Amino acid sequence: MNDDSFVKEILNSKEDIHLEFKKSKTGLSRSFWETYSSFANTDGGIVVLGIEENNPKNNIVGVDKPEVIKNTIFKEANNKDVVNINLLMDSDVLIKNYTGKSIVIVHVPEASPDQKPVFLKNKIDNTYIRRGECDQKADSDTIKYFMMYSHSDIDSQLLNNYDMSDIDTNTIDLYLSELNSSVTRIDSSKGYKNILIELGVLRKDRTENNKYKLTAGGLLFFGKYNSIRDRFPHFQLDYYRYTSDTKLRWTDKVSTGDMEYPNLNLFSFYKIVLDKLTVTTEDRFMLDDNEQRRLPFRSDLREAVREAFVNTLMHAYYDSDRAIKIEDCIDYYSFFNPGAMKVTEEEFFKGGISKTSNEVIATLFRRIGASEKSGSGGKKIADIAMKYKLRWPEVKLEYNNTTIKLWKEDLISTLDLTPEEQHVMEYMMQALVATKSEIMKKLALTQYQARVVLESLVKRKLLTLTSEGRSSKYLLNMNSQNALAAMKRTILKIFD
Repeated sequence: MNDDSFVKEILNSKEDIHLEFKKSKTGLSRSFWETYSSFANTDGGIVVLGIEENNPKNNIVGVDKPEVIKNTIFKEANNKDVVNINLLMDSDVLIKNYTGKSIVIVHVPEASPDQKPVFLKNKIDNTYIRRGECDQKADSDTIKYFMMYSHSDIDSQLLNNYDMSDIDTNTIDLYLSELNSSVTRIDSSKGYKNILIELGVLRKDRTENNKYKLTAGGLLFFGKYNSIRDRFPHFQLDYYRYTSDTKLRWTDKVSTGDMEYPNLNLFSFYKIVLDKLTVTTEDRFMLDDNEQRRLPFRSDLREAVREAFVNTLMHAYYDSDRAIKIEDCIDYYSFFNPGAMKVTEEEFFKGGISKTSNEVIATLFRRIGASEKSGSGGKKIADIAMKYKLRWPEVKLEYNNTTIKLWKEDLISTLDLTPEEQHVMEYMMQALVATKSEIMKKLALTQYQARVVLESLVKRKLLTLTSEGRSSKYLLNMNSQNALAAMKRTILKIFD
């Protein structure tokens, strides 16, 4: 896209969660740094200086001295009295010219978890977040979240006035039975206190006569419900199963505080819900394309579900007033937790990067083989989706929560295609681009069949025709859900 086309596109855009316009004709707008803070603390964004938002089309007012404004931005970005951290590189600030006027485009990246909160004028109360098209001051709970979530050991906090009476020993027995069936073993005759010391759940407080104290993660994992609520008053874990598309009424439920489950902690919730998710996972007859052997669909899908479930419990921010929610729906599973993952969506699916805010909880899951240090859970989920041609898993990352959606259905079955159209789409999911003759040869279609099918798929915007004539090619439409999935699969293969 050339400069003129780029600016024209901006002129027709409206402010939103990722885009802000500021006039800044004679100098840098005073509110620039509020937007910088809000973008940095939320999901990043673009600030365009020299444009005034208007209906139906924005106005270019231009900036009088773009180089001066660019220099001012970098000078103030490195001034702690203005903002506490500079996230900008030279390539993040561009000067563009259009119809004789200059505009300055500033790309503000999202700050990493250990850089947040980004605040102004040496006052942490001057922390901003982006809400729609507005910059809003963060409340005290959000600032607390940023401060705590910048660490990898939130759940390592040593708790005063807690002891073994706050621990549910039935959960310890349940955990030991799982642990001792794996490679690692612990002698259960040591006594519960010594077992928890060995597991890292009880740790020495070296500032207080080496007294053993319970960690916050240990309380969440093994604690009694009322004891957990004393430290985490909003502690809430929910599981729902729905057997209709409307989700008006659940058919099964597990929830902390219910009389049926009076003493739920993290591990007992994990065991109960994982069993339910496992039982309700339906099998599907599928053959390997090359070896013509039956594929273990149910087993693999269960593994993907477990990975997503454990990821949710490991990355949750337990001081939030929002519940962890697991949903088993007809077409998909949904895993929601307050607290953002510390990796990007791309890093999650690629694997190899392990970052968590709850190291105690993460270690306890790793010991029983439910999680791995290498951060490979997301890659396993992606691999399973690719293996069975399922709809691509969705990860929705916001600054303070995470949602992972795993689909049970394959891509092609959701498109309402004829058999011939289905065969072409299955081929294009692998090829991404092909000529008409290649499609005809591969699928043994006649000229007439190919023309009818391809015209239909182009009309439905599932395929795109690049040009007319012998050199014409068909491309999987990159605006469609299925095309996006195929593209992501191709990218992942490049990294492997």
